[in-house]
Amino acid sequence: MPFPWQHDSGRLSCTNPRPEGANYFFAWAFPQVRCGRDQVSRTTGKPCRLAEMARNQGATVTNVMKICAALFLLLLTALAVVTTMREPDRQATEIPSSAEESTAGVSARPNIVLISLDTVRPDHLGCYGYPRQTTPNLDRLAAGSARFTNVWVQAPWTLPSHMSLFTSLTPSRHRVDSISRVLSQQIPTWPQLLQQAGYHTAALVNNGQMRAHWGFSRGFELWQEYEVDTPAGNCEAITGQALHWLGSAPQEPWLLFLHYFDAHDPYEAPDRWREKFDVTLSGPAAQRLAWEGRRPESSLSNSHLRDQLVAAYDAEIAWLDHELGRLFQAIDDDTMIVVLTDHGEAFEEHGWTLHGATLYEEEIRAALIIRYPGGLYADQLVAAPVSFLDVGPTVLEAAHLNVPKHFMGHDLTPGVEGQPFTPRVVSSETKAVLDGRVAQCVIDYPWKAIFNLFDQSLELYRLPDEQTDLRDQHPEIAARLGARIESNLAVEDYRLLHLHGSGKHELTLKLVGDNERLGLFIPAWFDERRDSIEVFEDGRQLRWVTYPRNGSQMLYLETEPRDAELVVEVLVDDQPSSHGATFDPEIHPISISSRTVPDRDGAFIYRHRGADAIENTPINSPLDERTKRQLRSLGYIR
Repeated sequence: MPFPWQHDSGRLSCTNPRPEGANYFFAWAFPQVRCGRDQVSRTTGKPCRLAEMARNQGATVTNVMKICAALFLLLLTALAVVTTMREPDRQATEIPSSAEESTAGVSARPNIVLISLDTVRPDHLGCYGYPRQTTPNLDRLAAGSARFTNVWVQAPWTLPSHMSLFTSLTPSRHRVDSISRVLSQQIPTWPQLLQQAGYHTAALVNNGQMRAHWGFSRGFELWQEYEVDTPAGNCEAITGQALHWLGSAPQEPWLLFLHYFDAHDPYEAPDRWREKFDVTLSGPAAQRLAWEGRRPESSLSNSHLRDQLVAAYDAEIAWLDHELGRLFQAIDDDTMIVVLTDHGEAFEEHGWTLHGATLYEEEIRAALIIRYPGGLYADQLVAAPVSFLDVGPTVLEAAHLNVPKHFMGHDLTPGVEGQPFTPRVVSSETKAVLDGRVAQCVIDYPWKAIFNLFDQSLELYRLPDEQTDLRDQHPEIAARLGARIESNLAVEDYRLLHLHGSGKHELTLKLVGDNERLGLFIPAWFDERRDSIEVFEDGRQLRWVTYPRNGSQMLYLETEPRDAELVVEVLVDDQPSSHGATFDPEIHPISISSRTVPDRDGAFIYRHRGADAIENTPINSPLDERTKRQLRSLGYIR
């Protein structure tokens, strides 16, 4: 059966610029071709005719030969000029200014393997100091690579984290921060730029949240998805498909992207690896246990069971590493390999399990290993703070392509070479629908600040200690990092619905315009035992039933477009509310230190808009039933 990657598409045609001295060539060539009337008689000083110059037969032949040679040289020169004037694709690449640089640039374009390890914490890898023998193969690769020790992702869950990887934009800017949103066609991904520049691109992913639906397939000639909960989607199968692809001798240069989901719950590695780490929990039991202890108020009381969860998780990583070893053996030394982890996993370091809800280190710290072609920068440690935003610029520069000006990341290679890193502040964010969390953090290493929107709290830590909140001890640092968070929030535009009162509250939110849609909606302090939230199929209505905790509840809401007209109906204990809904006519600036809070019972809607709010509108696209079933089985939707 033929594979879709076994075809020959157009290659980048990179032409040499005009050779040095081309202008002088014209000055040298044309004076040698002189018509008879350009010559004068030495005696009369008048122009002589060509016939008069040809009295001597030898002279005639000589002149004819000169004319032919000159015409031939003229033809060659014209071809060189026309070839030089061919316009390259300026969006994708810039042709160097000399023939030698251009030739070297094209021949030096490396093949690239990009490997994403879902849910893998760096501190569970041997090359990052983990005492258990989980990753001998990855450790060997790291020994011949540049390894970055302070790396953070831009979101603690797969969809927005990978979209930041491929766009070099934070989630607030690419706006694919919900499973209901698809990347805007106006935002390019760097695989698209590689493809435009002549790279042949392929991706083999076990889909989870890595589906073409959200825009990930853009720029890939081959985008092949495998179900994560079937044998066809495990690490052994993905590696097998990758080896098949590599063995098909793809046309160079090429990019191969591999996504491995295996370390994600339910932590169900084969027996060989479970036995190595003394795992007694079954996969379903481990998954059930992790979800039962998801929140701090329902944390695991049995430390042995928590240790079993960690052991089951490590067994998955060890199995994955074994398959990576098979893959690495098939990749030649001239290929660039980028291995990264898209987010971490919590094991109650701050009361939470799994990932997505918080911005603590166990969820947003990542691994990044770059094996440069030819063994350059082997065993190089880089401690400067970096992020997922930097991967795209680094790959594009390695491929001798321009980095778009709107990309927020930077090329990491100069820092690997020993040049000073420009001081930078790394940011991360989450809008966790299921967990009722909206949070932002900034890291000005070693200082880290986390802001939680619903309770308006700011935490300050000095890494690696993330248990001692130092906000009161260092108010000036808290204020500085808080101002940076406010700057990041300035691109946002959202509404906060405040509920005050007691009893059952049922709210129906409706958008007036036919083309208006509800975007992101996150209820705070969602109680699964009593609360519910339902979105109508048309995407314009939302019904929310809640029992305000301690007399107060909130809902975070984004609409498309941002200024869509909203109508709210309120029932209290199944009766129309005597207070109704109150819309504040003002548009409030976004502040982490102050917020308008109602002082009486009722429903109050406030709009908050940052000074730099962007109008980039993501595509709101409904999920197909197959995707819904899979996301539901993985715990992403109810």
